[in-house]
Amino acid sequence: MEPYVIHIRMEAEPLARLQEEARRAGMAVYVVDLSSIVDEAELTSYLSDMFGFPHLIRGLDAILDQLSDLDWIGNTNGYLMVVKGAVDSLVRESFVWLLPSLLDRWRSGKVPFVAAVEGGDETLVSILYTENRKLEEFGRLRWGALDTGGVDIVIHGNQYGLRPVSE
Repeated sequence: MEPYVIHIRMEAEPLARLQEEARRAGMAVYVVDLSSIVDEAELTSYLSDMFGFPHLIRGLDAILDQLSDLDWIGNTNGYLMVVKGAVDSLVRESFVWLLPSLLDRWRSGKVPFVAAVEGGDETLVSILYTENRKLEEFGRLRWGALDTGGVDIVIHGNQYGLRPVSE
């Protein structure tokens, strides 16, 4: 399994294979179900419970910080985060917006991290493209952080005729 990749528009069978491959590699697998999450506060609470964040947090920046450093879990084999229920809502857009930066941070720490989004529409793909471009631009700045840059995004099914960001 290629580390530091975001898979989007995954269907059930390929997603199940990806999860099994991750488990065989010793990766921790987390399934984030956004289908019943209605706002950012609920998302924060849900993720805090799921990942056992070591202290109370508020906001998307805090979620990104906590998910970028799961030392208290201690799995050096890496992580697979499966995102389900990414239906039309601001919560799903906000969460997907975090994924490129999250993977970029894990890449700098050398622990494998993969994200897989079940389904997904043009809006989610566009969000990933936009955020990935920002990372690429930031990585080209002289004063930017070392090793910062876009991450690989694989669009499964590609019914929208979009080209993958990278292969």
